[in-house]
Amino acid sequence: MSHETHTVGVFLPEGIEAEVCADIARRQAFGKNKYGTTVAENPLSLRAWVNHAYEETLDKAVYLKRAIAEIDAQQARQAGKPEGRHACGNVGMEASE
Repeated sequence: MSHETHTVGVFLPEGIEAEVCADIARRQAFGKNKYGTTVAENPLSLRAWVNHAYEETLDKAVYLKRAIAEIDAQQARQAGKPEGRHACGNVGMEASE
């Protein structure tokens, strides 16, 4: 059996991509500290991992919708338009208003 060696180039990201890589490294360190294991070492079933990702995706949808509502409210204020009320509260409204 012959083993060939291949040279692999290492891409070092820069800009936003580098920031994302740094965020991943921070999250990994946080998770390892909190749970005492890495994702690769965690014995959860595939079903549990998929469910966990699904729940995080639901959270992300809420965060994104909240951000959209805040942007819309800010743009409405800048345009001098009255702000509407939202089904889940006064998203984007200042607390002092």
